[in-house]
Amino acid sequence: MSVADPTPEEVSTAGRSNVDSSTLGYVRVAVVFAIAIGVALAMWATTRTLLAEWSNTDNLTYTHGYLILAVCVWAIVRVRARLAILPFSPRPVLAIALALLSLLWLISYQAGLLVVHQALLPIAIWMAVCTICGWPIARECAFGIAYLYFAVPVWSLLNSALQGATTAAMKAMLPIFGVPTYFAGNTVYIPSGVFEIAGGCSGLHFFIVALAVAALYGEMNRDTFKTRVLLLIAAGVLSILANWIRVFTIIVAGHLTEMQSFLIQVDHYYFGWVVFAIAMIVFFYGASRIPQPAAEPEGNLQESAMTPGRRIWLAIALAAFAVGLGPARAVQARSSLSAAVIELPEMTGEWSGPRAPAGDWYPKFSQADALLQGTYGESDRAVELFVGVYQDQRQGKELGSAGNSVLGDTFKERKPRRAIYDRFGERIAQDMEGNEWVVWDRYQIGSRAFYSATMGQIWYGITSVRAVSPSAVIAVRSKCEPDCETARQTNEEFLRTSRIAERIAR
Repeated sequence: MSVADPTPEEVSTAGRSNVDSSTLGYVRVAVVFAIAIGVALAMWATTRTLLAEWSNTDNLTYTHGYLILAVCVWAIVRVRARLAILPFSPRPVLAIALALLSLLWLISYQAGLLVVHQALLPIAIWMAVCTICGWPIARECAFGIAYLYFAVPVWSLLNSALQGATTAAMKAMLPIFGVPTYFAGNTVYIPSGVFEIAGGCSGLHFFIVALAVAALYGEMNRDTFKTRVLLLIAAGVLSILANWIRVFTIIVAGHLTEMQSFLIQVDHYYFGWVVFAIAMIVFFYGASRIPQPAAEPEGNLQESAMTPGRRIWLAIALAAFAVGLGPARAVQARSSLSAAVIELPEMTGEWSGPRAPAGDWYPKFSQADALLQGTYGESDRAVELFVGVYQDQRQGKELGSAGNSVLGDTFKERKPRRAIYDRFGERIAQDMEGNEWVVWDRYQIGSRAFYSATMGQIWYGITSVRAVSPSAVIAVRSKCEPDCETARQTNEEFLRTSRIAERIAR
C-alpha cells in the first residue's frame, strides 16, 4: 500500500497555515504583554515598590525579582502555539469585578497596607487579560502571571516563623554534637562568643527560591497537580534543612576555632548558597525519579482568528476604566487636599494651657504633617498632651507604621498596652530616671476614634474612596505621684472635662 505525495497546492496551504498560526501566537503574546504593562503602569504606585524591593541591596531577600519576571515572560511566550488556537472571546462584563478589585487596591494603598496592594497587582493583570482576551487565553497564561508572586514580598509574613524554627532546631542540634550553649530568645551563647539568629538567618530567601524552582520544574514537565504539590513540599523542606545546616555549621565553626573561622571573620552568606545548591541537586535527583505523565492530546481546537468588531474595543475600554478607577481616585484625593491650620487648643481654668512640655518625652511618628506637644494644668495635676497629625496617608506615610511609637526612645514599657477609656489604650512606662508614668493613646480618623492603629488605617482606606480625612494620634501622660491610680484618674478627668479629643477632631 502506498501513500500519495501531497500536491504542491497542499504543501503551499499547509506552510501558509503554519506561518499564520505562528504569527497569531506572537500577536496574542504581545496583547497579553501590553495588558500586563498597562496594568503595571496604571498601578505604578505599587509597581515601583516592587522594583525597589528587587533592587534593594541592603535586604537581598527579593533581589531575584527581575529573574522571576524574566521567567514570567518566558512562560507566556512558551504557550504561544496554544494561544494561537484558543478562541479569543472578550468578556466585558468582567470589568465589574476588575473595578471592584481596583477599589480594593485603592483601600489598601490609601491605608498603607503594602503587602495587600502588592499582592493585588498580579490578580489585576490576570483579570484584565480575562476581560479583554477571554477565559481560555487567561487560563493558559495563569502560570506565567501567578509566577510573579515569587517576587512579591507576601512571603515576608513567614519570616518570624522560619526564624523561630531555626532557633528551635539549633536548640535541639547543638547539644547533641557537644556544643555548650545557652539561648536567650534568638541569641545563642557559646563559650567562644555570641550568635544572633536574626531575621536574615531565617532562610526565607532560600525558601522562596526553592519553591520557585519547584514550581518551574513542574510546569516545564507538565506534571499533575498532585506531583506539583509534592515537588513544592520537597523543595520547601530541603531549603529549610539547608538553612539549618548552614547556621549549625557556622556556630560549630565558631566554637571549634575560637571565632576565627573564615565563616565568622570573612563571609557566610555565599556559603549558604553553596549548601542550598547541594540541596537543590538532591531535589533534582529525586524529582527526576518521579514518573512523567503521558502527554495530553491537544484536542480538536481549530485556529481562531482575532475576533473583530466592537466587543473587543468595548472590553478594552471597560478594562482600562476599571483598572484606572482606584489609581485615578488616589490622585484626585491627593490633589484635593488643602493645608489645615494645626495647633493645640488654648484652654483656661483648671486645665489651662498649653505650656511648654517637660522635654523628656519624644514620641516618634515618621512623616507626620505636624507634631504638637504641650502641658495643661498645674504642677500637682499636670497632664502632658501629644498630638501627631497626618493630613493624608500613603505608603511610607502611615499613622500605624511599624517604626512609629507613642513612647519614643526615652520611655520603656513596664506593662503592656490595654484598653482603658473611650477607646484609649494605656501603658505604664518608665523614663530614663526610673519614674513611672501612665500613658494613654488612641488613633483618630476624622471624627472617629480607634484603639488600634491598624484598624484606623483600614477605616481610612475605606473612607478615602469617598473623601480623604485627616488622621491623628492623641496621647496624654501623667506621672505616677503618689501612685499610678492617681495618674490614671488625672488622665481621665482631663480628657472628660476638657473634651480635648473632640476639639482636635474638629
